Amino acid sequence: MSIISVGKKIFKGNSALLSFVLSLYNHLPFNNHIRIRKSKKNMLKTKNSMLKGVDISVRGTNNRIVLGNRCVLRNCRIRISGSNNTITLGNKVSMNAGTLWIENDGNEINIGSNTSLLGSVHLACIEGTKISIGERCLFSDDIYFRTGDSHSILDNGGKRINKSQDITVGNHVWFGFRSMVNKGVTIKDDSIVANGALVTSSFDTTNIIIGGVPGKVIKTDINWDIKRI
Repeated sequence: MSIISVGKKIFKGNSALLSFVLSLYNHLPFNNHIRIRKSKKNMLKTKNSMLKGVDISVRGTNNRIVLGNRCVLRNCRIRISGSNNTITLGNKVSMNAGTLWIENDGNEINIGSNTSLLGSVHLACIEGTKISIGERCLFSDDIYFRTGDSHSILDNGGKRINKSQDITVGNHVWFGFRSMVNKGVTIKDDSIVANGALVTSSFDTTNIIIGGVPGKVIKTDINWDIKRI
């Protein structure tokens, strides 16, 4: 039973007190490693969420990390290097051993309510881009999202041609083991990204399975359920 479940029973009817106790718990130095300079207008808002073994480092100004109600983060890393960046998690988001990584200014990572990141999931935003993930999504292990290439690709005239781009994921999308999603990709609702798939282009259709390298539609008119029916 999680500390949130225990706390709900102990502090039933007093959510403000539960939020205060969890805030103290999250900031215990032997529990988490949090380095945020509030004097630089940076903010971490955890509400009724629990952090355990979480390493947070924020450098820059006016950065916001906002966790919804009853999120659980274990053994995760959050890195922000830049200004005016935002990380937002909806209610009941769970993340285990994941990394949220932001460089440069004006980036956003948004994860919808009831989404579960079960293993080592790496979400990286650079150069003012956005990663948007819908509600009730499911992530397996060893998964990478990157909105940019980190380095420049130039044409023969010296002009950069590899612009960073947003990644957008709809509701109820399942990402299999060792899948990867590159910049500029959109994936619609009720879809599956198969194990080992490399998604390099967008798909405008819902209820599909994307598989292969590069990713393509391998099955249509499907849906999925987290339960083993």
